[in-house]
Amino acid sequence: MTDKLTHDGPPAEEPEGYSAEPGFVKSRPENNDYYIERFADDPWYPVLKHTHESIERLAPGYNIVQIKAKFGELRYYYDLPNDLASNGEENVERITARVRELIRYAEAWVDGFEYARRQKENS
Repeated sequence: MTDKLTHDGPPAEEPEGYSAEPGFVKSRPENNDYYIERFADDPWYPVLKHTHESIERLAPGYNIVQIKAKFGELRYYYDLPNDLASNGEENVERITARVRELIRYAEAWVDGFEYARRQKENS
């Protein structure tokens, strides 16, 4: 994951004492796109972007709390809106399950990518 600052800062002000670096917890859903774009130079950025956009369609206003890589594994933490409601096609339980499925897929994809990269480097 990249740790360089690629933008001037998030569009909405974060809480005092917050550091806008990858891996830090954030609190404003308005900044989700900004934090996804922080990973634009990573090879698995398209997976993160797709995951984020898919979740946003299912649960508008969800919040990316933290995205980090630890020991070569991706972890994508989020909060769903308190007022999450059925969207006409899916009930809340199905939306929640679908979001978890999207996150698991992204984490597994990145974990597999990183594993393959390490294997290639060690061969």
